[in-house]
Amino acid sequence: LCQTLWSHSFRELLNDEGTRIPYDCLLRVESTVMGTNVRLYYPADWGADNPRLDSVDIIMDAAGSSLQKYNPYGPNPINTVYIVLTDYDYYDTTEGGFDPDVFAAANDYTSPTTSCHVGIFPTGFEESTESLQQTIAHEMFHCYQFKNLRPQINNLPNEINDWWVE
Repeated sequence: LCQTLWSHSFRELLNDEGTRIPYDCLLRVESTVMGTNVRLYYPADWGADNPRLDSVDIIMDAAGSSLQKYNPYGPNPINTVYIVLTDYDYYDTTEGGFDPDVFAAANDYTSPTTSCHVGIFPTGFEESTESLQQTIAHEMFHCYQFKNLRPQINNLPNEINDWWVE
């Protein structure tokens, strides 16, 4: 599942020969909050002693708190959210390169019935607990935005959309 999420939601990773690098990961934890499923995955090669796994409870609590705040505004609850922890920096498709300054990113719904994908990048783990909580709340709001505020984010001039979206 993680490889599919990664290949459809984020940049495909290739080695120097141009061969696809598999991105295998494991389901760490899942919960349901107000009818919304949240599933968190991490790279299979991390092992149980990876210090970033200490943040799993913080991430899941922040996602749950966000759902409790956002879903009542409706009209549509956020669908299933897949959170993928990764060793790779964010890939900026507009700039055509990796951006190590991005903490996390939410992938836009392709249709109103699909799930929301959130990637947590290495930089997202380097700040305080409060910063990580804020990052998760921010990305969960993107999930809400994509689900409920599509007309307000589509076809806007960049200077307005950049303010509204970020």
